[in-house]
Amino acid sequence: MSWKLSAFADEISTDPELQFSTLERLGVGEIQLRGAWDKSVMELSTSELTELKSIASSHGLGFHGIASPLGKLNISEDAQISIDGVRTAAAAAHAVGATRVRVFSFYYDSEVGPESIRTQVIDRLGSMLEVAEQSGVTLIHENEKDIYGDTGDRCLDLVVNLPALGHCFDFSNFVQCGEDTLACWSKLRDFVVYFDVKDAIAASGIVVPAGEGDGHLEEIFRRAIESGYDDRFNLEPHLSGGGQFGGSTSPELFEVAVNALNKVLSQAGS
Repeated sequence: MSWKLSAFADEISTDPELQFSTLERLGVGEIQLRGAWDKSVMELSTSELTELKSIASSHGLGFHGIASPLGKLNISEDAQISIDGVRTAAAAAHAVGATRVRVFSFYYDSEVGPESIRTQVIDRLGSMLEVAEQSGVTLIHENEKDIYGDTGDRCLDLVVNLPALGHCFDFSNFVQCGEDTLACWSKLRDFVVYFDVKDAIAASGIVVPAGEGDGHLEEIFRRAIESGYDDRFNLEPHLSGGGQFGGSTSPELFEVAVNALNKVLSQAGS
C-alpha cells in the first residue's frame, strides 16, 4: 500500500538541495515548508520561494502545506500580528502550490488559566480564518504544549466552534501534555486533516521514532486507515538537539525516522 509521506525537511539541513535530495532518496514525496537557508518560511522572499519550488520539482517533490508559526505567541500580543501573518503565509503557500497553513492557538501567562482566554482565542482564530478564506487557504491547528489547544478537549472545543479550522494530530505533543492519544483520537478523528509524526515517552517526554513511545501510533493509524483516512503522514522527527530551521535531525537520523514510520504503517495497514 502506498502512503502519502511528507516532512519538515528543514530538520535535515538548512540547505534545501540536501533537504530535498534526502527526501527523494527516502521516498518522501512532499514537504511541509517551515524554513530554508536559516530562515522561517515567513521570511522567505517571493524569489526564494520560487527557487525552492524549482529545487523541489527537480527532485520530484511537491508541497502540501506551510508550517507557519502563527499563533505561537502570547494571546496578549496585538491581534493584527496574527491576522497580517495569515496573508504572508497564504502568499507563501500560493508561491509553492499549496493551500494549507498550520497555526497554533496561543500561549498565555502562567497566572492565567486557559478557560479565561477561551473566548479571546476563538475570536482571534475566527478573524484569522476570515482572512484565510479571503486568501484562498485553509488553516490547520496543531496541538502544541502550553498553548490553549494542547489537550484533546480544548482542541475539540476549537474545531467544533470554528468549523473552517482543521486539525493536525501531533502524537508526541499530546504525550508530553499527559494526554492519552487514543482518547484524543476518539474525540478528534472527524476533524483530523493530517498527522504530525513523532512519538514520545510519557515518563520523560523524550521524543523517539514512531512506534517506540507511548503515542499508540500503530493503533491510531490502523483506526484511521480502516475509516478511510487517505491524507499525509508528516514527519517531524526531532531526534537530536538543534534549531528549528535546520540540523535538528541529521540525514542519517531522518532515515531512521522514515524507516520507523514505514514499519508502523505497514503493521497498521496489514
